[in-house]
Amino acid sequence: MADKKTSQEPAASELDGTELVRIVQDGVNKKATVSQFKNPITVDFLTLSQLTVDHAVIEGQVYKYVDATFLPASIDHILLTGSGTQTYNNIGQAYVTAIGKYVQCDYDLASNKIYAQLTNKMFVSTDGFGGITIDSVVNNEWNGITFSASNVSGGTYLLVPSQTLQTIFTAVSMHCEQVTHQGSDVAGFASLVDDYAHDEYYYYIYDTTFSSSGAITFPHNLITFIGYIYN
Repeated sequence: MADKKTSQEPAASELDGTELVRIVQDGVNKKATVSQFKNPITVDFLTLSQLTVDHAVIEGQVYKYVDATFLPASIDHILLTGSGTQTYNNIGQAYVTAIGKYVQCDYDLASNKIYAQLTNKMFVSTDGFGGITIDSVVNNEWNGITFSASNVSGGTYLLVPSQTLQTIFTAVSMHCEQVTHQGSDVAGFASLVDDYAHDEYYYYIYDTTFSSSGAITFPHNLITFIGYIYN
């Protein structure tokens, strides 16, 4: 059979992953199946960058980016997918160790910047006499992080997370929507302008205390925590 260039070979039909190909690994010729190329390839930042320079990014290949020098400490690795010989899909999956799950993240190779955010929403009630109750938790992306609630004094309440947030998130914001039908002011916040008003305000952590008037009953206050991870 006459020698042929690869470009002269007939095109393959749809691949099922069992096809054999020859590779060089650690300087040694070896065989591998096509399906093995779809397993994540572990790379650090320099390798990730060099693959783009060499036009060696594999379309559809998943790359496991592991580099403690550049990634936020709370992220073990990021899964990125090749979208061309020089590019990666900039929407990746970051594995957050403390909560044991992957979260969607934005990643920009040129600046080596990552950004992710996770939301934790809960309904909290106060009874007007110092009592506070976490009624329900909704849309909890914080996976396993819980809060305990208590009255500190004089209508000041404290929400305490079960894990130290600073070790997980770069920053955290707390958005609280107070709903009241008394038409009274909420201590420490802007005056309500009508009955059944919604007061919205933000705290930026790591201060998780918030205050309200101990004389007012707040049924079902929605509190939203947003945790941000970036470098």
